[in-house]
Amino acid sequence: MEQKNLEQLIARYRAGRCNAEERATVEDWYLQHAKKQRDELPEYNYETVEAEIWSRIQAKNRRPGRSTAWYKWAVAAMVVVVAGLGVYRFDIGQDRLRAPGDVMPGKTRAELVLANGDRIELDAAQDGRHTDDLKPGDAVQGYRTIATPRGGQYHFQLPDGSRVWLNAYSSLTFPARFTGKERKVLLKGEAYFEIAHNKLKPFRVRTASQEIEVLGTRFNVSSYRDEGTSKVTLLQGSIKVSEYHSRQIRLLSPGQELAASPGGTVIKEVNAREAIDWKLGYFSFHDEDIRSVMQKVSRWYDVDVVYRGPVPDGGLEGTISRSQNLSKVLEMLQATGLVHLEFSAGKIIVRAANP
Repeated sequence: MEQKNLEQLIARYRAGRCNAEERATVEDWYLQHAKKQRDELPEYNYETVEAEIWSRIQAKNRRPGRSTAWYKWAVAAMVVVVAGLGVYRFDIGQDRLRAPGDVMPGKTRAELVLANGDRIELDAAQDGRHTDDLKPGDAVQGYRTIATPRGGQYHFQLPDGSRVWLNAYSSLTFPARFTGKERKVLLKGEAYFEIAHNKLKPFRVRTASQEIEVLGTRFNVSSYRDEGTSKVTLLQGSIKVSEYHSRQIRLLSPGQELAASPGGTVIKEVNAREAIDWKLGYFSFHDEDIRSVMQKVSRWYDVDVVYRGPVPDGGLEGTISRSQNLSKVLEMLQATGLVHLEFSAGKIIVRAANP
């Protein structure tokens, strides 16, 4: 759909002037294409439009007599579940999740640990600042670590001007000054990097299983110890990935992702921007099983997950805003019909929907 026509149609939808066919068109766009086209609609507040469409879909679901397959899809609010050649459908009349003591989404927060052991709490007031500005008075030399807890993320600049965004439950260790012939940092968890170009001093990111070498580029690294696969996704420039266990060196081009697991290493073409949806405020699921999805939810909302019995292997495809409270996210995931979710005593309890 052309941008002008889409803008006019959304405006009519928000004003309540669409007929049934036009409403279906807008809601189908929302489910299938909204995330990919949100940058093409700068005059709209995307999250406001998203919230309006979601609330109207829910209102329809509460009306008696609604049983068409399309509205079953709409309940998922941008979550589509695919398993093998089949597709999971959802129940229209399901109860909304009751979550006493709902959990707010994560926020900008981290901790700076200096070489002398001093610890400094960081929040939104310092977000995006140079690391030298985070410590008042004379800078302490040696290595520093910026760490985010579960339920936190943080953006900062390194001594060379490179920019780093840390996802929840992650840390980056780096020197107060990059001296010598290289710039080296140690990552645990997930981070997105925009590296200042310096052809005389390569930038190296070390993880538990890899070393990534760059000159100046943009890339995302996900290397959580509790996940079986580490991923390196290149958005711009070029990088060289050295694997410790195999001692192989692999070169990546923009739009490629390297996924390494005990079963081997795969390089494939991807939509690289989707790898940094977390930085833009979204969960993105791409043929992910429920355990992988719940790991992301657990880290962002700082809650534990407990499984009661086996859960289906179906892969999830879709996008959910990370700015919503936990109960709304669980409601959307439960609407897939894949699992039953309960939030109790500070824990998410996961059961198969049809054990």
